Amino acid sequence: MRNNRAAPLPAPLLGLLLGLLLGAMPAPAAAAEGGAPAQLPPLGASSPASGEPCQLDLRLAGQTAWRGIYGRGYEPTAEEALEQTDVVVLHDGAPCQWYLTAERAPDGAFLQSAGGGRLGFDVLQSPNGPSLLSEDVQGTSFSRLNGASGEGLGSQAVALFVSIPPGQVVRAGAYAGHTVIRLYRLGDGLPELVVQAPLAIAAAVPSVLSVSARDFLPGASGGAVDLGRLEGGVTRTLGFDVTANADVSLSFQSANGGVLRHQAGAPGIPYRLSAGGRPISLAAGGTATRFVTTPETPLMLDLTITVDPHPRAAAGVYRDELVVTFKAEG
Repeated sequence: MRNNRAAPLPAPLLGLLLGLLLGAMPAPAAAAEGGAPAQLPPLGASSPASGEPCQLDLRLAGQTAWRGIYGRGYEPTAEEALEQTDVVVLHDGAPCQWYLTAERAPDGAFLQSAGGGRLGFDVLQSPNGPSLLSEDVQGTSFSRLNGASGEGLGSQAVALFVSIPPGQVVRAGAYAGHTVIRLYRLGDGLPELVVQAPLAIAAAVPSVLSVSARDFLPGASGGAVDLGRLEGGVTRTLGFDVTANADVSLSFQSANGGVLRHQAGAPGIPYRLSAGGRPISLAAGGTATRFVTTPETPLMLDLTITVDPHPRAAAGVYRDELVVTFKAEG
């Protein structure tokens, strides 16, 4: 019967295998000169600080569009509204303290329009203030928004609030401007300016128009005008008070092309119309004229109707329907 047990390995081969196994095992930590072995840090212990100084940077969102409480832009009579914008402070290295502030010119902070209009604004540290703006380039104790960053890489988002106070009477149009946000690092000495970046702000001011007719009932959109007896001629003036923050155009539409038609079909009587002293042609089916206004001063506009004498006109009632449309441009 054949024996199937494995034969023992020769001693030289066994020694070779043992040597390979020993060579595959992790080598012990190298000993420092002097023979003492290196010690590994305890599990969970923090590594020593890198020694890098505090490094800061600033990131701002794009242009802040101020939409107002109704989303139409700035309206002087609306309640105050705030537009939030976020500023991100980036940090790396050692922990440090810092603050934000922003510039304000001595005469104030304004958005401007292409026509030269100025709309005052503010940037608040919170919805209830205080302001971040200051004429001092380093800010003041009231305008500084303080913060701190821990060690290592990180970022902090800081919410700012753009305010355009109500009650400013300005012309309609697109307004734009900016303020400069500054990031300072605090240390043992004076604050150190690290970086500054512009915060762009834009706001639209919609056109607003109010018209009151001195000869009609308050709030009425029209009425009947009695010219009286026409055979000897007549001149009648209608007064309008126009308040607008943009130029105002007037268009005129006469049902009879500037003619007073007789109730029974007799020959009509033509009349002339002027607005603010400007002659208005009604024969072409409609005309328009434009008036320059200022938001601060209402436009007192007179419409004058003139009928020349017609001593041989047929008796009866003559009438026309005249539609006057006021429109704020812009």
